[in-house]
Amino acid sequence: MNCGYTKMGATSSPLTDRLNTVHSDCPHQIRTEVIEAMLDQVSGHAAMFFKTVCDEDQRYYTSAVICGDDRQLIQNWLFPYGQGPALDAPWFPEYIDTESFRRFLRVRSHFDDDDLLSYEVNRTVILPAQVGDQLRNIVCDGDRFLGWIGMFRRGRSERFRKDEEESLNLGLPAIRAALAAAESLEREQLDDELFAVVKPNGDIEHASKWFRRWLTPDLEDYLRRRIVATDRGEDLSLFHSGGKIRVVRLDGAKGVRYLVTVDRAELLQLDRLTWLTDRQREIAEFAAAGATTTEIADTLGLSQHTIKTHIKNIYTRLGISSRLELADLFE
Repeated sequence: MNCGYTKMGATSSPLTDRLNTVHSDCPHQIRTEVIEAMLDQVSGHAAMFFKTVCDEDQRYYTSAVICGDDRQLIQNWLFPYGQGPALDAPWFPEYIDTESFRRFLRVRSHFDDDDLLSYEVNRTVILPAQVGDQLRNIVCDGDRFLGWIGMFRRGRSERFRKDEEESLNLGLPAIRAALAAAESLEREQLDDELFAVVKPNGDIEHASKWFRRWLTPDLEDYLRRRIVATDRGEDLSLFHSGGKIRVVRLDGAKGVRYLVTVDRAELLQLDRLTWLTDRQREIAEFAAAGATTTEIADTLGLSQHTIKTHIKNIYTRLGISSRLELADLFE
């Protein structure tokens, strides 16, 4: 078991320096520290980190950490209909704009109104709530899609400044490292036995050590409400918070109890090709199609040395070592 997270080494900035002081073996605490540090660095009405997992070709809201003075805004954003998450195309790996994970984006400078209206979550929640701007980033660790992190300002005329965007981008490597560490810790903990026996009123009668560590106050409240609803005969939907929760009814001498078990859920995976820059992607496509270094250089008006350097960097980013492997990625 990893003993915890300690951030080591990164480009110095106020945000990075603060994240260097984070020492914890609690994933929820690490994520909270990250978004609180962001709010202190760049003023906003609310900030949030959330992630999704994939199960049987469906996406589920898994866990969210919310800070700031306008939590209700984000609660409405996650659950605008009171039934499920307001997640649509912009948040799934196959639709991600590559700029969205390379840097923090000020939404109002990156998308026009027509683009914003094309997304369900913006049309039904963000714009009616008069959110003026967002600073957001899709966080990835290699090809693991860790989740979404961002800040909001309410008020139609509210905008984040360019220097505020740049200050978060300077700290992005430290933010990504901290969130990746939190995810790794959570996965290790979820690989241990996580189970609990719960009474019909939602009280936990017995729980394993790591179940108690994994169960945040928000999760405990949610679990209590869902167990009570299940005991009344309502359907219990799978709820995720880094793992898949399963509930089984037990009838015994002490009456009805519910066995709650948690299995680690798989993160969404990004296509590795999305990690290439536009120029690298262009060169990779030529190389994967069988073009020689000379042919690529002549076509693009670049030197052969430049093409060779690009191809070397492409191999490094993709974790491959040959054109054959590169061609396989494009199939």
